[in-house]
Amino acid sequence: PAEPTDVAAVVRDVVELERLGRDEIEWRTAGSESPVFALASEDELREVMINLLENARLAHARHVDMRVMVDGDRVLVDVEDDGHGIAPDVLPRIFEPHFSTRTSGSGLGLAISRQLLENWGGTIEIASAVGRGAIVRISLRRAK
Repeated sequence: PAEPTDVAAVVRDVVELERLGRDEIEWRTAGSESPVFALASEDELREVMINLLENARLAHARHVDMRVMVDGDRVLVDVEDDGHGIAPDVLPRIFEPHFSTRTSGSGLGLAISRQLLENWGGTIEIASAVGRGAIVRISLRRAK
């Protein structure tokens, strides 16, 4: 069930976790310095965020920016990377269960992420261009 969850703290945690990886990615955050509460499940939200950051890593991103913003009654989290991007013919299918462009992995990450977010009254959208990276926007209901 969705409950008030500090989205900023989850963002800080998952970025710190990714920074432990031995790679050349620059992980940057904005808007996560103070608490921002939205309706979610903390553990599941953490899994969603880790999935998004791992996708950026697997897309060979060099820079990944996570931004937390409040927009009226919504909390937005943008994950922007400069990886290889998603081809236009693939983009409409990325939320399908078992769809993957990689040879490893189950292809369930984005499908499960979308289901979890929708269960909390949230959404996920992805914009991408080949060679230009991707921007993922998560929108959650702001906790009152």
